[in-house]
Amino acid sequence: MLDQIMTISFLTAFLSASVRMAIPLLYAGLGETISQKAGTLNIGLEANMLGGAFFGFMFAYLTKNIFIGFIGSILGGVIFSMIHAFISVSLYQNQSVTGTALNIFAIGVTGFLFQTNNMQPQRLISTDSHLA
Repeated sequence: MLDQIMTISFLTAFLSASVRMAIPLLYAGLGETISQKAGTLNIGLEANMLGGAFFGFMFAYLTKNIFIGFIGSILGGVIFSMIHAFISVSLYQNQSVTGTALNIFAIGVTGFLFQTNNMQPQRLISTDSHLA
């Protein structure tokens, strides 16, 4: 059975998908390396990525324009970066704690805004009670 799974076509597709999915994380790691050289610790990179992805999608979905979605993505990332910078620099708080809290905040805010804008994903499993 393992011989049927481990074919050349499967391994090629798997490695191709692995590289494709790792590129955004590599870019985030490169950005963190540059900010480490500047003396800041940005644990909240995932929050910046999530904010940028959500607001990019939201702007593109609402305006039906991909260019405005791109601008929204930039603004979303900048907003979350500015929140982290304000709390860390202006309020003199620990950068690790601030970044972790920002990650949790971003997950909650983007999930809440996704649901309040009636963009709920389709249910794959029926929730009817007649099956119980």
